[in-house]
Amino acid sequence: MRTLTALSLVIPIALQICILALLLRLRMQRRFLWFSTYISYELVTSALKLAVSGSPGTYFRVYWTTEIIDVLLTFAAVRESFLHVFWQEARLRWFRWIFWTCMTIALAYAGWKAWAYPPAQAGRLIALIVDLEFTFDCIIAVIGLLYFALIALSGITEHHRESGIIFGFGINATVAMAGFLTRSVFGIRFRSLSEWLPALAYLLAEVTWVVELLRPRRTVAEPDVSLERISNALDSYLDPFRKYIGRKP
Repeated sequence: MRTLTALSLVIPIALQICILALLLRLRMQRRFLWFSTYISYELVTSALKLAVSGSPGTYFRVYWTTEIIDVLLTFAAVRESFLHVFWQEARLRWFRWIFWTCMTIALAYAGWKAWAYPPAQAGRLIALIVDLEFTFDCIIAVIGLLYFALIALSGITEHHRESGIIFGFGINATVAMAGFLTRSVFGIRFRSLSEWLPALAYLLAEVTWVVELLRPRRTVAEPDVSLERISNALDSYLDPFRKYIGRKP
C-alpha cells in the first residue's frame, strides 16, 4: 500500500513539472497566473506528502491542512480561465443571474446529498470532510458544464487553452464526486475504490493539461487588411458623395 501511495504522488509530481515546463516554454505563465500558481503549489505539497507518506497520521494532517489553500487556488484558476473567455458577458445582469442560479442548484444538490446520503460508517469529522469535498467538487463540475454550454451556444472557436484547463478541473471534480458517492452509499465496503478515485481523478486532470499544452495552438485566419484593399473599400463608400458634390446647381 505504501508503494501505491508513493506512486500516486510520484507520477503527479512528474506531470506537474511537465506542466510548469510547458507553461514556461509557451510563455503562458503570466496569462494563466493563477493556474501556474496552483500547479506550483501542488508540486510543493505533493513533495511534502511524499516525504511523510510513511506515517499515516502525519500524512492525514498534511493532506487536510494543505487542502484549504488547494481549494482557493482551484477556484482562482477556474475563474481566471472562465473570465478570459466571458469577461464582457460576466458584467451583464442576465449572465450573473444564470451563473448564480447554477451555483444555487449545485449547493442545493450537495446539501440534499449530505442530508439524504451521509457518509456511511463514518464519524462526524470524516462525514463533514467528505460532504465539504463533495460540495466543492459539485460547484467546480457545474461551472465546467456552464462554461462548455456557453461555449456551444456562443459558437466560440478560440480559447482552447482556457477550455483545456477548465475541462481538466471538470474531470477531476466529476470523477472525485464518484468516489465520494461511493463512500457515502457503501461506506468502507469499497474503501479502496472510494479512496483511489480522487487520486485517479487528479491524474486524469494532469494528463488532460499536458496534452492540451502539447497541442499546437490553433490560429484563426487573419483578414486581408492590405492598404490596397482598404483604399478600394473607401473609394466605394466615397463615390456617391463625390458624385453628389460634383453636381451643378
